[in-house]
Amino acid sequence: MLTDLARYGKVNHDMALTIKYVDPTYAIRSTPANPEDADMCHRFAHNAVHCVMAGYTDFSLGLVRSYPVMIPLNVMMDQMPKKMKRKDPNWQRLVQSTGQPNFLSEENMIKYLGIEKDRDISRKENYLRIKCKTLTDSNCRDVDKIVGTSGGMNY
Repeated sequence: MLTDLARYGKVNHDMALTIKYVDPTYAIRSTPANPEDADMCHRFAHNAVHCVMAGYTDFSLGLVRSYPVMIPLNVMMDQMPKKMKRKDPNWQRLVQSTGQPNFLSEENMIKYLGIEKDRDISRKENYLRIKCKTLTDSNCRDVDKIVGTSGGMNY
């Protein structure tokens, strides 16, 4: 199976895979829960039981602006998957607190950091285009002067 996965990565995605088996029981949490985790789990359990006892089904609990909310499963399934950036402070905090290693090789890490940077630039360009379309300010009518046509931000 390891050789099949490595071949699949090389052929279909032009990516050299380094495959390691990690027992999932250790990768989920390698440090004991802190008091904040215990409190959040208690709040989720409490809310989940009350929601189910009230007759609600097909939902998941999550935090929205620090409040526990019920999120319908069909809404969750219709959303595009969210990807965290490797340099995002929340992701770094998660990796640090759970003691997980970096599973990417240095070569793949550099490649994916470049992809993430390109996505950031594209997202910012789209944001500027949308923002400038909604503004009536004459200075913001020609968004291409701000964004440029070379595919990168001009400052």
